Amino acid sequence: MLFDVPLANLFFRNIDGNIFAEGSAFRGINDFDGGPHGACFADLDNDSDYDLINGTTYSGAKFPAISNIFRNNGNGTFTFNRSFSNIEGYMGGFADLNNDIDLDLVFAGNDICYLNDGTGNFTVDPTIPVSDIDDPRTIGFADIDDYGDLDFAVGYKRSRNWLIRNDLDSGNWLKVRMISPQS
Repeated sequence: MLFDVPLANLFFRNIDGNIFAEGSAFRGINDFDGGPHGACFADLDNDSDYDLINGTTYSGAKFPAISNIFRNNGNGTFTFNRSFSNIEGYMGGFADLNNDIDLDLVFAGNDICYLNDGTGNFTVDPTIPVSDIDDPRTIGFADIDDYGDLDFAVGYKRSRNWLIRNDLDSGNWLKVRMISPQS
């Protein structure tokens, strides 16, 4: 099925077992630009509730490639916070990339990292060494080299996948070795 215009954001809440109700407009997360794809929830402002970023890849004059952050109001509703324009990829991902105890933002396919100041405000900081990107889809984080910082992988549909190693040397991490009392 092909669509001439992007679909709106949909937010379903479980109201009883396997019964769900749609309520995106009531919750304040109906999409401004259309074409939402990857949603990611994380506590961006350290207030103990999950905020939302929605990724979009629909691109054109009427519906540009814009991703939006919505802050959780703590009562089941959200307030628009900010947009990121000309975003590559279906989704953004959150991880503490500079070991300062708040969640930073990277979009799958973009060559920019957005650092969080701890209150949900982001600034552009280090660039990410990616090129020849075609249809980026997803992003995931893990400490692949065991150096105490989060590295990440980006998955693509029409080009090679990327594994980006974070070479942060902050010293703000703790390595723990678990030993079972039975061994």
